[in-house]
Amino acid sequence: MFRSFRSLAAGSIVLIGALLVPDVQAQIRRIPPIEPPIPPFVPPGTAPITSPVVLPRTPVSPRLPATPVRNPVAPSQINEHLLLQLQLQRQALLLQRLAFMSAHQHRMLHAMNRRNVNANYGLGAYLAPYLLNGAYGNYPTMSYAATSSYAPPVVASYTQSRYTQEEIKEAERNYVVKAIEQKKTIEAMQLDRSLNNPLAGELQSGAALNVVLTDIRRLLAIVPAEQIPVQQLTLTDEMLERVNVTRGAGNVGILKREDKLEWPVAFKDLDDLRIRLTNRLSLALQQLETDGVIAADTLKLLIADVDVLHAELKRLAPNMSFEEHVEAKTFVKNVDEAVVALQQPDLQQYFTGVYVIKARTAYELVKQMTDNDLRFAAAIPGDENVYKTVHQALVAFHRSLQASADATSTKKAY
Repeated sequence: MFRSFRSLAAGSIVLIGALLVPDVQAQIRRIPPIEPPIPPFVPPGTAPITSPVVLPRTPVSPRLPATPVRNPVAPSQINEHLLLQLQLQRQALLLQRLAFMSAHQHRMLHAMNRRNVNANYGLGAYLAPYLLNGAYGNYPTMSYAATSSYAPPVVASYTQSRYTQEEIKEAERNYVVKAIEQKKTIEAMQLDRSLNNPLAGELQSGAALNVVLTDIRRLLAIVPAEQIPVQQLTLTDEMLERVNVTRGAGNVGILKREDKLEWPVAFKDLDDLRIRLTNRLSLALQQLETDGVIAADTLKLLIADVDVLHAELKRLAPNMSFEEHVEAKTFVKNVDEAVVALQQPDLQQYFTGVYVIKARTAYELVKQMTDNDLRFAAAIPGDENVYKTVHQALVAFHRSLQASADATSTKKAY
């Protein structure tokens, strides 16, 4: 028995080299067939066995199919020692395969992160417990350091494998400089598009007007007061009232015509919600006019109605056309921003005329919005032409200011 186990251990070590070949299945199939040392015994007076009996196989992993055994013999006629040897051999092959998989995973981890994974933690730590002649606790017999492709870089000291503090600070400074340059590039592209070819959505939302307004403020800080050009606004008082502005969140544009809200076609069947929401908006404005503040209960009911409106939009969206969905979504957004504006502390300023545009020139428009810290809010459907006119006036004023700023810079250079 002892000699058999010694020979089996030697065979297992040879199999380790075979498993290093990528095609593990092919190597396993090359195992020589096991021939029974004792010939089959046929009792006198009985017919010989003509159909072979398949030897029961040990359950194996589904990833590694069982090795076919040639010349199978009946279980009653095989030596018990050979049966045990076959089972141990199959188990050893499976465990060795798992060991090589674990070792390969460790190699990959070492290749991706050489600093935190011990490169000398070798294959023996995985494989030794599973060798037939091995035992738990064996020291590693192989290591990745012995393989040149996985050897870690040689460094003289630990400090050489780390960046110095000066290099880190220099990298941080370079990152900040690049981030600032990238931001300036993006802002320049946005300004160029807002001046020359803004999208319809950028005009309606007021985004293009705000970009031009911001750059005009920058130019006004450069150009002397006596060189500021005069750009007239071709807008009537009624058109100026339709320009929506805001200081923070919300947009009161839709509240200016709360008595005649134009509901989208997609919401034509929501009679109860339409009547309820319209009445509550009117009640909120009445409370603001008489009491100077809107009751908390009224705001809660309005917020609940807006939530219902969002839910109805989501429910009806699959049956809407593209145009109907855009119209309905814009309406819901305007109502939502109006309810948000009703919660702002400076709400009265929008209805007492403080925030109403009264400028006659582009410079007065910019000054009024700058003094009150205002920016353009989104236009209500139907007011797009008013916003286009304001945009054209701001663009003309910006170009005149840019020419004056360039002339001022040229004089300073000389």
